[in-house]
Amino acid sequence: MKANPYGRSERSAWGRIRRLVTFVLLALVAPMAVIALFILVLHYGGPRVRGKIRLLNKRILNPALMTLAGRRHFYAAVIRHRGRRSGREYATPVLAVPVAGNAFLVPLPYGEGVDWLKNVLAAGRAIIEAKGEIHELGEPEVIDAAEALPLLAELHRRSWRRFGIERVFRAKGVRRDL
Repeated sequence: MKANPYGRSERSAWGRIRRLVTFVLLALVAPMAVIALFILVLHYGGPRVRGKIRLLNKRILNPALMTLAGRRHFYAAVIRHRGRRSGREYATPVLAVPVAGNAFLVPLPYGEGVDWLKNVLAAGRAIIEAKGEIHELGEPEVIDAAEALPLLAELHRRSWRRFGIERVFRAKGVRRDL
């Protein structure tokens, strides 16, 4: 680096390019590494690790997802349910896959102990907003993944197997007009 008369150092063009390339690579690789780590921990981690990831999702990621969930071109849906003890209305982002027979399947990567599932099963109904449409859900039940996988497209089957999904929430949906 050369010193200029104003006390600032001039950096070569190659140094600036190298820093730019490093920044771009980090910006691309870091999110992929975090996603890969998340997948590995969720798949191979024990109940304690899954509980910590569930809390991270509940407190940080879910509030961020709620801004887009349920919209027409977004993958996540919103399930609206009433608290079984408080009676309060709640909204939770989920991955809801519509299947034949006007039903929805929701994977349960954290098991059957999640609050939204307990609330929906206790109430026997909920509302789901998926792909810009609103559906009233009834007849909620939890089924084995082996029973749900044949109903899914190959893409979902592969990813649910990869994530180690063992149980699935299923409910019948009736489209509600606005």
